[in-house]
Amino acid sequence: MKQKRMENRKGAIQLSISTLVIIILAVVFLALMIFVFTGGFKNLWNDLMGHTASDVESTIKHCDTACISKSQYDFCCLEREVEFAKDKEAEKITCLDERLKIECLDINCEGLCQGKKENEDVEKNAEETG
Repeated sequence: MKQKRMENRKGAIQLSISTLVIIILAVVFLALMIFVFTGGFKNLWNDLMGHTASDVESTIKHCDTACISKSQYDFCCLEREVEFAKDKEAEKITCLDERLKIECLDINCEGLCQGKKENEDVEKNAEETG
């Protein structure tokens, strides 16, 4: 009878350890999946390899989309932060920047962003004096 009790205990311990290993693997897998779906690998890859190319490419894609959808504000006025070189700071540019080499004949940007620029200048002056 004593032998049976020992075997049961041994089996219970093995079941417990294997269950614990499965739970740990499931938690690690879940954390890895969350990391993947939130863009963690993209950010990790960008940190390791520098993100200038994808940064510029994604800006070009956004600008192309704004042109195709004829979104004047997004194409002409919306400033995006772009790093053109790995060791340089990000610059705020619009889709009109010549370095992006984007031509959009469907959108006329003339005079569209001037009101926005004046509002930004007024806000900056208010912050500096206030």
